[in-house]
Amino acid sequence: MKKWISTFSVIMIIFLAACGNAGNDANSSGGEGSVPAAIDASISIPSQIKRNEEVRLEVTVTQGDESVEDADEVKFELWEDGKKDNSELIEAEHENDGKYVASYTFEKDAIYHIQSHVTARSMHTMPKVKVAVGSAEIDSEEENQGHSTHEHDGNVAIHISPTADIKTNEETPFDIHITKEEQGLEEANVRLEIVQTIDEHQVAWVDAVEETSGMYTATHAFTDNGTYKIVVHVENDEGLHEHSEFEVIVN
Repeated sequence: MKKWISTFSVIMIIFLAACGNAGNDANSSGGEGSVPAAIDASISIPSQIKRNEEVRLEVTVTQGDESVEDADEVKFELWEDGKKDNSELIEAEHENDGKYVASYTFEKDAIYHIQSHVTARSMHTMPKVKVAVGSAEIDSEEENQGHSTHEHDGNVAIHISPTADIKTNEETPFDIHITKEEQGLEEANVRLEIVQTIDEHQVAWVDAVEETSGMYTATHAFTDNGTYKIVVHVENDEGLHEHSEFEVIVN
């Protein structure tokens, strides 16, 4: 009998230790309710490019120390300096280790802007770089300005929840987490543009309220079932203007 009790005690100690370790593992990986790390995207392309020669466009997407290989969408947007309205969009394909690539041939000597639009894991980021093609040159002052723009656009990440299990005729609270350079973005003006996909003329605008550093909340009641598009618009007094688009399903 004593042997049986002793054996049972040992089993219980092992079981409790295992549960404790599991709890620690859950905390270290970010338990339920924790905010996931923001995605990051880094463009790799030469700053000086030859005209009429195919160029490899590459952006590497990560989340913390993890390569993101399951991005929902990655595109490159290209336009000649001063001609943003005539930009061109190119789909990128995943190659390996979070690298998404495309190719493009520049046919004109000019300064170009290249911006990648990355949507992954309910977040969006848009890094941007400036390149010179052919005989065009980027002077040092212009290059510094371009770097500033890249940092400004490329280090903002937006996350919204929930995106599913939303019920009609119920006030749904949305949490919007916004980071810039991996820090919570404070004192921003955040608005939700809510569009029903079957009738894009039905648009609702909802202002979000800042609750804590980088965390904003808004509520909305959906009157119809279906798929909706929510565009999160973010602005601040420093000239920041970002937006990210999400799809939500209402039952």
